Amino acid sequence: MSVDAVEEVAAEVDRYVLGTGEAGADRLRILHRAYGPGTRRFLGLAGLKPGMRVADIGCGVGQVTVDLAELVGVKGHVVGVDVSRAQLAEAHRLAHQLQLANVSWVEASALSTRLPSGSFDLVYCRYLLLHLVEPEAALGEMHRLLRPGGILVCEDGDLDFCRK
Repeated sequence: MSVDAVEEVAAEVDRYVLGTGEAGADRLRILHRAYGPGTRRFLGLAGLKPGMRVADIGCGVGQVTVDLAELVGVKGHVVGVDVSRAQLAEAHRLAHQLQLANVSWVEASALSTRLPSGSFDLVYCRYLLLHLVEPEAALGEMHRLLRPGGILVCEDGDLDFCRK
């Protein structure tokens, strides 16, 4: 990894504004109880199918990542990506509890995942872009990860709407 890439990841970590670890996991579990059923429906409508290879960018504690792993089944695979080692530790524990073998984790910035180009059928993020200084760069990285004809699914909010 180049010095520039390391500095980029370090800057992204410095901007990680949400709580991590068990406190952050509790908050995200509550949110997932509210938003999870809609997310699962949305993913189905978007074209998620068993056997797909999926990336969950900004996966946090892995709530959606494990849903994705269940939905793609044993012939599919999901890669959860997050810049926070603490969040990924919680995500790994959750997947281990559920005995999911079709999920893996990558500690990386949403702006530079270092994953191979064109290697995913579907790339997903939820409530990630609104926290980034450069959401367009993250979208570009997600697009890079998609195979030709792949599906990009983003669930996000518009904080500008709240300021009006």
